[in-house]
Amino acid sequence: MQESLLHDLSARNNPLLERLRPHLAPFEESLRRAVDERGHPRPNPRRTTQRADRQEIRRESRVRSVQRMPLSNGWTAGQVAEADGTWLTRRFGGIVSVSQDDDGVLCFRLASRWVLLELAPTPFARQNKFRRAYYITGGLLAYDTTPPGRFEFRLFPETHCLVASIHGLPALPWWLYARTQAVVHLWVMRAFGRHLGRQTS
Repeated sequence: MQESLLHDLSARNNPLLERLRPHLAPFEESLRRAVDERGHPRPNPRRTTQRADRQEIRRESRVRSVQRMPLSNGWTAGQVAEADGTWLTRRFGGIVSVSQDDDGVLCFRLASRWVLLELAPTPFARQNKFRRAYYITGGLLAYDTTPPGRFEFRLFPETHCLVASIHGLPALPWWLYARTQAVVHLWVMRAFGRHLGRQTS
């Protein structure tokens, strides 16, 4: 058993693996293919496709941001979403504030005036303790697209962590988004993750 594993693992038959097994290469063969005669790694065969993927993402201005964070025992996804808004409002001293109406719609405002983002809870996650998802439905930073962008928290209590993710298209031009909003979003989510970490200690 690997000492780094948190739980005992029991192997089970995998029908898909059994179908693939005749075409699989043993570890030694895979390693031999991956290095040259001097034992140095060969070039990644996906280099060209990875470059094409990055170009397509940049061309279509698609946003995919996923962060893993610690989770306090007993918290629900709704509590995490509430804590996010409360922390954000307090952290930025009202410059950026978050409010929620009776329908659960979140409004992120700048200086209590301009709506930066409006997030409406999805019907699929409204009553789910382990998932709280929102459609990005309005605001200065929202892009009107179908399907709409999405922001969500997914909880994994068994491993004491959660995943926060955002998917969609930015309203800002990609070159500006990548240098401003994307950087700020990543900083904010990492800071919120540290805040959650302090709640678990």
